[in-house]
Amino acid sequence: AMVCSAANGPYQAWGAALPTIWAHLKYTRPQTDMLSFGSMAAYTAGCYVAGELGDRVFPQNFKRLLGFLLLGACMSFCALCFLVPALSPDPVWPGGFVPVLFLVVLTGCFVGATNPISMELCAELTYPAQEGVSGNFIIFLTQLLSVIALALVPHVDPRATTPAMTGCTVLCGLLLLPVKERYLRSASEQSSKPAVVALLFFI
Repeated sequence: AMVCSAANGPYQAWGAALPTIWAHLKYTRPQTDMLSFGSMAAYTAGCYVAGELGDRVFPQNFKRLLGFLLLGACMSFCALCFLVPALSPDPVWPGGFVPVLFLVVLTGCFVGATNPISMELCAELTYPAQEGVSGNFIIFLTQLLSVIALALVPHVDPRATTPAMTGCTVLCGLLLLPVKERYLRSASEQSSKPAVVALLFFI
């Protein structure tokens, strides 16, 4: 749950606050709005694609998939740290608006994709609890961290926010390492199939 919430909560706050966070950069207001919209649109698209394809392409390999997604998000944020001012007045590699927009969209895709995969893995690990129990807990924790992050935005150096998001993805990766995959729900569904088939046969 913490892996999902620690990635998605702060990211939602970061994406929504981009016009404020990056107001000091030499971007027009429409450009900063485009960055915010791009991050949130890509986040939504990542959620949808991962939810549709995750179980088919990575059956019972959710931990590995989450690791790949977090690695992609971390690399995208690291690249952003070089293209925008991060803990220094000037960017290391001034790249213009388009590369920054591209990387912001990438971060949204990767972080958004962690959401449904984390929920699926939590549902497997917490079985026989209902899926809604773990899902609602993750949503609550994500929204709580998002509100906290939004409240901290005015009090944090804007240049520190991108390195902070990089740190969040690293933290999520570390939290993921000790997780032991147990697909209890899938195992229960598989074991119940022969009984259902037999019952239908006799009916």
